[in-house]
Amino acid sequence: MATLLALKVDPVSDQERGGNEWRELTRMAEEVFARPGDREPVISRHLRRARLQLEEKPSFGNFRLWVVWGPADRTDATVPIRRLIWRRDVDGKRGDPMARLRRLGSDLMPTIEVADSTTRLDELKAWVEAVPASSEAARRITDPRSIGLDGNRCSVSLEAGDSAWKHEWFAIGTDWQPTDPTYGALASWAMELRDRLEAALG
Repeated sequence: MATLLALKVDPVSDQERGGNEWRELTRMAEEVFARPGDREPVISRHLRRARLQLEEKPSFGNFRLWVVWGPADRTDATVPIRRLIWRRDVDGKRGDPMARLRRLGSDLMPTIEVADSTTRLDELKAWVEAVPASSEAARRITDPRSIGLDGNRCSVSLEAGDSAWKHEWFAIGTDWQPTDPTYGALASWAMELRDRLEAALG
């Protein structure tokens, strides 16, 4: 008598599993970006330092974060800077069967590149003093939100002890120029700072 073997069918498709994995990768990458000083190699005493950040989150490209920490001691003449890049181009296509085969046996971890350098404290002080932070965005609280478009979500933030601020804007293209002209001066300042950090990081 022939024995019939029932084939076990996985109820979760590659597409569904890929979507779940992508959500988990996004969560893990956001945790790293939220505490950039904890990423190896750990920034010495980073919790005691003020923190200036630039962030770029394009709809379909790699997420990038630039961080400049303040001094941990009054005698510090230089301060650490760091760039994190989440390689979404490497971690994407989670639902592609062939891509899934290539990842068999590998842990589910976001691919994050780290680059470190230092800059002079007086340069950091000059940049923070020159930031053209606008307060006009508050009036837009009564305006309807515009329809979301594909582009870059950019931000600059500063945390220093018990005071902090953050400005975020939406930009089209790679030059960080905002769709809202209110943020034009701030975006130009942020791009120039980004280019200086990139030059320092090599």
